[in-house]
Amino acid sequence: MNATDFTSLFGATSNDERVINLFRKLNTLRRPQRPDASHFEFYDWILVRKLGLELGFVDEEYQAATERFRWGHGKLILAQAYFYSENHKIKQFPGKLPEGLSFSDSRKQANEKLAKFETTRHSYVNDTWDLNGYRLTLNYKNNDRTIDKIVCRMLPNPIRCTTQLDLPNLETIYNALGCTVHSREFRELWPSPLKDQNYQAPGNDTELDLRESLGLSLQFVASSTGALFHSITFHRSRDQESVGWGGRLPNDLDFEDCPKALFSKMSTPPSKQGNSDLTGYAVWHFAQYTLHALFSNIENRLIRVKLTTPGTWKCVEDYDD
Repeated sequence: MNATDFTSLFGATSNDERVINLFRKLNTLRRPQRPDASHFEFYDWILVRKLGLELGFVDEEYQAATERFRWGHGKLILAQAYFYSENHKIKQFPGKLPEGLSFSDSRKQANEKLAKFETTRHSYVNDTWDLNGYRLTLNYKNNDRTIDKIVCRMLPNPIRCTTQLDLPNLETIYNALGCTVHSREFRELWPSPLKDQNYQAPGNDTELDLRESLGLSLQFVASSTGALFHSITFHRSRDQESVGWGGRLPNDLDFEDCPKALFSKMSTPPSKQGNSDLTGYAVWHFAQYTLHALFSNIENRLIRVKLTTPGTWKCVEDYDD
């Protein structure tokens, strides 16, 4: 079996005869099960260790970004395929890999083989390209001398903003950081439809969730003069089930920026930086705000950008001091 046997079926339902035949060939009794949508779970994965393969299925309504009440009520469709090199837990995928790739390829060799997709490449720890019908990510090992894992994902539709509101500009946001929720600076940020229904929330909660309407979340802290506007987070579409923030980002950032582009747009190195297998982050301190950027090490794109009142940001490790 080859990688194209799986990627060619992206979008097919789990009860499609072609998918059923695929499972017969895989010789596994496991089948995708409907996730618990009440817990906002929409994916299920089938791992076949003896073949170095993992398949991801997703609810078709969630994938298509239909109305939220429909999420979790559609059919399961094939949307992801992971092809593994051998390790102590899993065998190596034995079939042909996409675009003539080999697990023995170095990073340089892999880039050469995918040169015709160069305009779509996003790179940092890993490399990502957009091929015909799916996004391909290569994870490396042995200091980039060989390929560790190949991830193929059919991209979900973005969650669109259906609320027609004027977005605040960045300068007014900067000026409102640290102000009370009753101040003119804060109240003038938001269009009138939000005021009456939302301004009471910060008095009792630490966050005002506007992800479904604007792709924003606002954080507050208590003070003797009332709740203070402490920070604001701009969300990429689908980050925490958010619509995508449609306005400008600070420092001319763009959610399509790869981590390398993020660092190049900043005038100084970050004061804090870290990476995991899935995500990375970086922090910069400026006069008007502290900027915290979270990015995906799978997609090699920005996930969210957070602005915090200057002089108040602390890393998790700082709380141990």
